[in-house]
Amino acid sequence: RDIPVLFITAMEETSLLIEAFHAGGVDHLTKPFLIEEVLARVGTHVRLHRQNAQLLHINEALRGEIEGRRQAETSLHAVSRRLSEVARREADRWDTSNWVGRSAAFQHILNDLRKLREFGGNTNVLITGESGSGKEWIARAAHFQGARATAPFVAMNCSAIPTELAESTLFGHVKGAFTGALADRKGCFEEAHGGSLFLDEIG
Repeated sequence: RDIPVLFITAMEETSLLIEAFHAGGVDHLTKPFLIEEVLARVGTHVRLHRQNAQLLHINEALRGEIEGRRQAETSLHAVSRRLSEVARREADRWDTSNWVGRSAAFQHILNDLRKLREFGGNTNVLITGESGSGKEWIARAAHFQGARATAPFVAMNCSAIPTELAESTLFGHVKGAFTGALADRKGCFEEAHGGSLFLDEIG
């Protein structure tokens, strides 16, 4: 059925021509005819048939790509919903209204966190204090209560990074960059892109 059919007729009756086209004909020649005309028309329809086949193939590929994109968007929406839910739970967990403290120093910290939220999270923050005083808690509260709550929060203990691996850990590396680099690896700066990077024990 995919082969283009040309018919030859000695009759010019419109009803018969229409019937022939309804039966599947794509073109017709009237007797008497020239062989050159037959060859030209056949050649034209063969080219058109090949072009149609190519267009059908392209169309099928486009349909596959559209379906792939639709599935990817559906998956992306599902991940986005899950991420929003995780961010909401984390925001509740690090909500400073649940913290207990009345000292002037504590109120000063809460005030600073409120100011950070007003900046929209586009600033660097130095949190100082003795070990165990809650620096990471403050960092997490600043992140999850701010504009970047749905973006990554990456905590890195700088004192635990061996000196020879510091550059690779912070900035990443590509496969084969050094002995033992068996695969590409993102550094913590790239992993935290768009979110917050907490460099603990940076001193």
